[in-house]
Amino acid sequence: MHAMHPTLVVALILLLPAVGAILLAQVMRRAPIPELAGLLLGGALAGVLLGASVLGVVAPDFFSAVFVGAEQERAQLIEAQRAHERDMLVMIESDVSDVAIAELQSLHDQEIQSLEQAVEIAERERRQISNTIVTSLFAALLLTGALRSSGRPRNSYQPPSGAIGAAICMLLIAGGPTLLLSRWTLGIAPDEQLAFALCCAIGAAYPTIAGQRAAGEARDLIVLLASALAMLIGLVALAGLMNSTEGAVIFGCAVGGLVLGRFLRPTRTQRRALRAFANVVLIPALAAAAMVYIDLTALVQTRTFWIATVIAVIFASDGRWLGGWLGWWTGGGALGRAYAWRRSSAMLSGEVGPVAVGCIGALAGAGLLSPPLACGAMIGAIGVEITAGVRAQFARSLDRGELFSVSEDAD
Repeated sequence: MHAMHPTLVVALILLLPAVGAILLAQVMRRAPIPELAGLLLGGALAGVLLGASVLGVVAPDFFSAVFVGAEQERAQLIEAQRAHERDMLVMIESDVSDVAIAELQSLHDQEIQSLEQAVEIAERERRQISNTIVTSLFAALLLTGALRSSGRPRNSYQPPSGAIGAAICMLLIAGGPTLLLSRWTLGIAPDEQLAFALCCAIGAAYPTIAGQRAAGEARDLIVLLASALAMLIGLVALAGLMNSTEGAVIFGCAVGGLVLGRFLRPTRTQRRALRAFANVVLIPALAAAAMVYIDLTALVQTRTFWIATVIAVIFASDGRWLGGWLGWWTGGGALGRAYAWRRSSAMLSGEVGPVAVGCIGALAGAGLLSPPLACGAMIGAIGVEITAGVRAQFARSLDRGELFSVSEDAD
């Protein structure tokens, strides 16, 4: 396949997963699962179908031309290897000295090494386009997050100790075991351990209407403070791990979004428009972009993928919930203990899944998260949203001491 025009390449990298994600997300949001879970699941499925898993197998040349790149450099490398084989054959048949053959071999090795570096650089440049798209989508999601949240939070005039404790405990209880288990069972590098733990522990501060109704405490200012702290601490770690402009932009947009939410008061129509844009475009496209380069058919045959998935599913959901409960119980005073489970559940109603998916895409693009860990963390992020309603029901029952009366308390 001939090399595509650079503008066409950028358009295809942006639009191909995004359009598929938008269509599949609208189908999945009608499934009997929470809306955010449907959006993430639809986007992830689009990334699987239009990425390395399916498109890369059905149409490998097209996938390589769009998402991998380096067609010309790879063709030059193949031609140089063939020329090297021909030259070596001629030298051997001509009965030249071993010294001459060794010199020719050395020259060819240098040429091949140079061409391999050119291929690597071209592939890295092509991947950078996708990384920029992921960063832009994630930054837009964070920048508009507070503006999309409904209503003004109530000021309960409670001390911030409970919120600080809940944020720190959520990160530690979800991230600590994830880090240790990934180290003991997977034997991965320290940076990758931290990246995987971060994706399973980071918080989010933008409660949806459904999350507010389910958890009941999402519009309390003290709960929003806890959620914002859990998100910002996680994004500081993200920026430190990435150590790049992209990481700084993501953190800056998160801070900017919180500031905008504090000083701007969009109308209901404006909030609905922003929410529709996030639900229809940003969230599904972000999930698809995070999955495009992951070959799921190859991953399911690996031990690393299954272990990472089990760890992520457990700690991304229950680890966060338990950590938030511990923080509210120990530092939130009498009111914090009375509503500890519900407040912790409310902290998980603020688009935790999309924020985690944004972290997955950013860290995977930076080479800090391998495909098995990225895919396992993606499943954990979707699992958080799928279990949101059940978790909210159990939270009310646990706070009332009615563990076995969940169905009676359902809305």
